Amino acid sequence: MQIYVRKDGQQYGPYNLGQLKNYVKHGNFSTADLACYLSLIHISEPTRRTPISYAVFCLKKRRS
Repeated sequence: MQIYVRKDGQQYGPYNLGQLKNYVKHGNFSTADLACYLSLIHISEPTRRTPISYAVFCLKKRRS
């Protein structure tokens, strides 16, 4: 999973989960910063012979 962080109007990343936890631990990012990750979903449509993959950004913000 590749995670991107938005802080003070700038985007950082991509980071893996271990890297991001380390940055939070050392104060580079906080749980109040906006983090998102790219996730692929596969959708099969009845009229198509092959499935379609869509990239979806899931935005989550923790409340402190």
